Amino acid sequence: MTSIPQDIGTARMLGIAGSALVLLGILIPFLSLIGFVLVLVSLYMLSKQMGEESIFRNAVISVVLSIAGFIVFAFLTGASFFAMAGALGSGELTALTAAGIGSLLAGFVILYIAMVASAVFFRRALEALAGRTGVDMFRHAGLAYLVGSITLIVLVGGLILLIAWVLLLVGFIQLRPEQGMETQAAVQEGPGESIGQT
Repeated sequence: MTSIPQDIGTARMLGIAGSALVLLGILIPFLSLIGFVLVLVSLYMLSKQMGEESIFRNAVISVVLSIAGFIVFAFLTGASFFAMAGALGSGELTALTAAGIGSLLAGFVILYIAMVASAVFFRRALEALAGRTGVDMFRHAGLAYLVGSITLIVLVGGLILLIAWVLLLVGFIQLRPEQGMETQAAVQEGPGESIGQT
């Protein structure tokens, strides 16, 4: 059976690799998807080993919200395209064009709201991870990720998101297997044993 230090070490390496791939996704976008999946697997392993289900649960909610936002955005963007194409074909430019622009704007608004909500839950996941490991860099990464998502509507948001992933990478680098062992021991000890020892 795999020992706790090895499990934490594996999760750490997956987190490092995943965060690095997300950053490399600036050059090759497909790498970002692979990297995020690796980070998600890392959070799952850490959540299990540290007895903190909220780490992975919040991360999954974050992913679901992002996917839902992109699906709605794609649907409304498609509706906007067909409305504008119909306007060009029928000559009813005013009504159909307004409908198309309205659908497009609604898509952007919903996507923005979904991304911010997703960032809130991703931050919660990293806050829980920071609380369990004592690595404050995870907390800083979560805050930067939320701020970056909120300000993504302007150019500075993209830069802040990059900083967030750099901080997350540093957080995984700072994580040590011993921290996982201490957390696991505390979880196994439980509140009842702690009271009995006082």
